Amino acid sequence: MSKNKVISWSLVFIFSVLTVFQISIPVRGQSDFEYEITDDEVTITDYLGTSSEVVIPNSIEEYPVTTIGKWAFSDNNLSEVVIPDNVVTMERNAFSDNKLSEVVIPDNIVTIERSAFSDNKLTEISIGKGVTTIGTWAFSDNNLSEVNIPDNVIDIERNAFSRNELTELSIGKGVTTIGTWAFSDNKLSEVVIPDNIVTIERSAFSDNKLTEISIGKGVTTIGEWAFSDNNLSEVNIPDNVIDIKRNAFSRNELTEISIGKGVTTIGTWAFSDNKLTEISIGKGVTTIGTWAFSNNQSNPSDLTIKGYEDSEAHIYALENEHTFKKLSKTETEGDFLYGDVNGDGIIDSTDAALLTRYILNIIDEFSNEKGHMAADINQDGKIDSIDYTLLSRHILGVINEF
Repeated sequence: MSKNKVISWSLVFIFSVLTVFQISIPVRGQSDFEYEITDDEVTITDYLGTSSEVVIPNSIEEYPVTTIGKWAFSDNNLSEVVIPDNVVTMERNAFSDNKLSEVVIPDNIVTIERSAFSDNKLTEISIGKGVTTIGTWAFSDNNLSEVNIPDNVIDIERNAFSRNELTELSIGKGVTTIGTWAFSDNKLSEVVIPDNIVTIERSAFSDNKLTEISIGKGVTTIGEWAFSDNNLSEVNIPDNVIDIKRNAFSRNELTEISIGKGVTTIGTWAFSDNKLTEISIGKGVTTIGTWAFSNNQSNPSDLTIKGYEDSEAHIYALENEHTFKKLSKTETEGDFLYGDVNGDGIIDSTDAALLTRYILNIIDEFSNEKGHMAADINQDGKIDSIDYTLLSRHILGVINEF
């Protein structure tokens, strides 16, 4: 067989293999992009140009550009990029380490992969209507001051927006989990956790400037260090929360906390290094971790823990040399506590505030179904200033029983 025939058959064989197995062929294009064509779709794998302003084409060689590959545009001093609507996949570090100041994520993209836009100079982003996952470090280390997470986003992964300049944050109705360090190291002063959130993971909002938070009705777990190292002075833990993990609220400025009746576990150092002088802990709490309330007062006895006799709160107070004050057990056959207007098993300033609002006609009902019975402290069939006076005297310790 001649040499030319051997070469011809070899070329036919190679082409057949590539066709049958649909192997991607790296192409060094005539344009500014290196790319691969697979199944009639283009993946851009590298940027070869020198311009800092890039418009990614909708198609190359008449095939649609659907994927931006790993590190494709990374570290190119880009100041502007336009991503076409065809793109459905954006792989890790696709645009990292540039000088981008703003970016629009097309609606067809479902996942913004790991570090896709990290280490830029972003001040503005628009997240498309198709995005469901914002990956690890996706927008970290930028200059974002405001972020709006649309309702289509479900998962915000770890460090997604950490180390920015965030002062405003809106979280959509689709998100169920806020990942570890997701919004840490920013400048947020307040945050509203919507009812759809179930888990706030470790350090999610640590190292901000939070003075106010609202925890939604769906949250069951507040992770380790979730709100640590902020400026919170008051926190209301709603009834739906079950588990408050270690250091969740440590190193703040807390002077007042309300722990919901659903809480069963308060982790180690959960509320340590604050300024608490009095805490009420309901009978539902079965575990209180070591030093959960340490370093609030220089003298441990200056911190008063109110709870039920022989409860976990009582044991914790004795073990840590805190002052313990027994909560009233005056209950009716209907299983409620007079004065416990919000039904959390504790009689405190929260109940007094609710009773005041009711008497002043600011509210006309209580969220607790037995609130009206609990508010009629002197049992005369009326809720008025006499009930408020009795409640106030009880909270101040002037009277122990109604």
